[in-house]
Amino acid sequence: MPKRHPPEPAADESVPDDYRSRSDTRTAEREVEEALARLSRELVELSERSIERLELPEPVLDAVLDTRAIKSPPARNRQLRLVRSELRKGDWALVRARLDALTRHGTIPASLAQGASAGAARAREWVARLLGEGPDAIEALIRECPSADRNHVRSLVRLAEKSSGDRRIKAELKLADAVASLLRHS
Repeated sequence: MPKRHPPEPAADESVPDDYRSRSDTRTAEREVEEALARLSRELVELSERSIERLELPEPVLDAVLDTRAIKSPPARNRQLRLVRSELRKGDWALVRARLDALTRHGTIPASLAQGASAGAARAREWVARLLGEGPDAIEALIRECPSADRNHVRSLVRLAEKSSGDRRIKAELKLADAVASLLRHS
């Protein structure tokens, strides 16, 4: 039986942006899940005062406080998955941006505290997309921000991919800052 190939687009049609392989999609989803897992662990390890300052949504706050009370490692891991699930339902990128601002500067800017700034949250979403989708996401970012330096963005993505632990967090912050700057100037 001959193999069927998707029809070639006509000269005036363009290939959709989301035309990518299943493995690329799985890689992107895995990157988002890793970011959510890291965020949920960091939220649980915060002090009570820092958690209050983040002004988390009620379901996320309840899940984080419940997780802090659990001592059994298997039960705590299950509860961390619940925190991740609650973050996924809400605007996790905004929570990530608030936490980054709190850990870097000790305060949350008014624009992030009230949720008015979508720029930092959008930058975190782009970081997850860049790390998960790779070259396709870089091209999408270049289309959205034509003034972006492709090589610089590619090198920041590569640095974040190859780093681990604290270095990865710093590399992701550097990438998020660069993306936020690009989004502001486009």
